[in-house]
Amino acid sequence: MNAVGIDVSKGKSMMAALRPMGEVALRTKEYPHTEAGLEQMALAILALGEDTWAVMEATGRYHEPVAAALTNNLIPLTDKVFPGVNELFSSPEQADGSVKWVDFVMTFWHCECINLASEAAFTERCRKWCKRKGYHFSPQKTAELYMDSAGHITTLPRNSNTRLLITTTAKELASAKSTLAVLRAEMDRLARQLPEYDTVRAIYGVGEKTAPPLIAEIGDVRRFPQRSSISAFAGVDPTVDDSGKRLVRGGLAQIGADDLVQGLAQMGRAALGGWITLGEPVYQFLNKKRSKGKPYFVYMTAAENQFLRIYYARVKECLNAADNQETA
Repeated sequence: MNAVGIDVSKGKSMMAALRPMGEVALRTKEYPHTEAGLEQMALAILALGEDTWAVMEATGRYHEPVAAALTNNLIPLTDKVFPGVNELFSSPEQADGSVKWVDFVMTFWHCECINLASEAAFTERCRKWCKRKGYHFSPQKTAELYMDSAGHITTLPRNSNTRLLITTTAKELASAKSTLAVLRAEMDRLARQLPEYDTVRAIYGVGEKTAPPLIAEIGDVRRFPQRSSISAFAGVDPTVDDSGKRLVRGGLAQIGADDLVQGLAQMGRAALGGWITLGEPVYQFLNKKRSKGKPYFVYMTAAENQFLRIYYARVKECLNAADNQETA
């Protein structure tokens, strides 16, 4: 196994790598936190081969853009061999974490893998690939892929080195998504054992992916003395500057649990996109604020607060009822 060490600081990272038995694979080098710098870092790691682990040391949150660049490096790479291939697929991520376009580029890693063959040959190969991977085969979609593979100017040649870069990156991303899917399934299994799970799932906008993080982040709602306390916990409560005779109410505190804030924002966007029933109270409240001409940030935050109030009331009632049944 190859080991990569990354010392992340503000604006730059220092990276070095060792092969087994202490052999130096990469000498210490500085990489700036720019698009080009992070891409060079990712390519240097990929060049070490598949069996490579990277460890980042950082203070604060400086490591986050580096982690994102290493994770999302597949799209910039595929744009050099098959521009826009990820946009040609609309299939959602499967329960096991499989993503169709990621699996596709593991086999058809360069546009010339498609357009240098005849359309009939590519169609047959794609049909067998779909059968092997468990994807639905569409002759019309296959014909569109064949047409879209032509006319591109690629910046990486079709050779063994390029294939290694693309397939290794795709495998790493697929492995990460598979691990994430396993963790999500385990989180959902554990959350189903809690008495409030069905109540939380019954709230509009909460699905299998959002319910476990919500329950985990908020915990027992009875630890909050009042409904406004849960809004403060999420960081969507207004700040108050109270000093002597001065009392100023400002913007949002924006200091809360990151996963909870992201979950609330996701459900707010779902309501805004019309994915929630029109008679749902959070959507009605959001639409009311929006019709009054309120800014986006204002009515979205108001909807998040409204959701937390509903969550607090329903889950608290559910937990109290469960406790009463145990004591009866």
